[in-house]
Amino acid sequence: MIVRRNYFEVIDNKLVVNDGIFRTTKIELEKIEKFCIEPGPFTASKIILKDKTTIKYSDSQINDKKLKEFLNRYSILVE
Repeated sequence: MIVRRNYFEVIDNKLVVNDGIFRTTKIELEKIEKFCIEPGPFTASKIILKDKTTIKYSDSQINDKKLKEFLNRYSILVE
């Protein structure tokens, strides 16, 4: 079985980040302030929460345009 890293989905008003086969991170949508996409392949992008906590993720397999369209449905800013 092949599982894509950093697959995003929304389940029960929570953003689920599938980091790998056995690792997931769940974040309540209302706690997300914005996503900061880093331009280089060696720098982790970040999810910034309203309490200024950051959650890093590797976005090398994520299409930025599709991510923006997906998060726009939930009124989440992507920079």
